Amino acid sequence: MDTVILFPRVIIGFARLGKDALIMFCQNVIAMMTGNVSYTTPSPTLAVVQTALDLLTTTTQEAMTGDRLKISARRAARRSLLSLMRQLAAYVQGHCNDDLTTLLSSGFQASRRPSSATFPVAPANPRVTAGPTSGTVYLRHQKSANAYNYTVQTATSATGPFTEYALSATTRTLIEGLTPGSTVYIRAQANGAKGSSDWSSVVSRMVM
Repeated sequence: MDTVILFPRVIIGFARLGKDALIMFCQNVIAMMTGNVSYTTPSPTLAVVQTALDLLTTTTQEAMTGDRLKISARRAARRSLLSLMRQLAAYVQGHCNDDLTTLLSSGFQASRRPSSATFPVAPANPRVTAGPTSGTVYLRHQKSANAYNYTVQTATSATGPFTEYALSATTRTLIEGLTPGSTVYIRAQANGAKGSSDWSSVVSRMVM
């Protein structure tokens, strides 16, 4: 029987939390990362995340009236906050140095998975398609064996430097905040119980 233990890999299950639980989770992350010597340059900044959190809190209260426009505003505020939190999760993953205690000190949760003797396989067949709005694209790739999430990195040239954009729990990642008319270069890495895979091939697309 496999033993379930914690691994120093950030999980992003917070995306499934209800509105009140999500607000509390984000408040805790901000509090634990504030002044945390392991995370001195969070990206996005905690101030930006706090602003998005305040907006969700406000719109959640306003949406209690049942007004459709206010409910729509609450949903938009939630999507914006989740996007920022995924980016912050990627920052934590990149700066915890694979140390469980350091990861947990951020307020994010670590993966609970049975031990595995096999490293994950690098994401295959990566491709970039147009996103739903201007300044966005989708990265898609095949599911990797022995992986439970994926690190996504972007760059402005094929040779980098690459910066971490987000951790994704799925094989489709929406990348936002890009400059229309520019070309974005993207790669992905699979993370599993025993470590991380090699990087996928670099794919690119002009941003619409």
